Amino acid sequence: LEVRLQEELLKAGATVLPFDLNEITIEVSQDHIKFLVNKELFEFDALINYGYCSPFKDQAWKYLLAAAEKADKYVFHSSEVLKVLDNKLLQCLHYASAGINIPDTFAGFSVPSVKSIMENNFDSKEATINKKLNDYAGDGVKKCDYMEVNVNAFAKAYWQSEYSLIQRMVPD
Repeated sequence: LEVRLQEELLKAGATVLPFDLNEITIEVSQDHIKFLVNKELFEFDALINYGYCSPFKDQAWKYLLAAAEKADKYVFHSSEVLKVLDNKLLQCLHYASAGINIPDTFAGFSVPSVKSIMENNFDSKEATINKKLNDYAGDGVKKCDYMEVNVNAFAKAYWQSEYSLIQRMVPD
């Protein structure tokens, strides 16, 4: 998709400069925000951000986007949109409010609340899906064959200072 978008921009007469995050330098002062690519000043109108980043690069990428927004550059996905794309619960909230058919989704923020969710909404042997709220390219998605497995998956994530959500399993 990224290559196709670049090709279409080139056809429309735009100048496209693909770069690696390691090539960017940002200078911020009270007077200006400057962007350098390979140590050379780079003027641009828009920044296309596409695809997943590792958690380490994600932090740098979000800083770059915030700097571009503050410098009044157009960004393909705003930092607000990225918050939604990065968080499975926010995605479910947005999709459901837009009328998109999604699996029933539940979130609890403690082991007792997740046990309560499971007891009140699922049969003890019903398969469910457990997803980390913030994940990288689908990592952290687990099929749980019965209630205790989902509670344990939540507890493991919770002990690692991460949250997860539970979804009703939709058979393929």
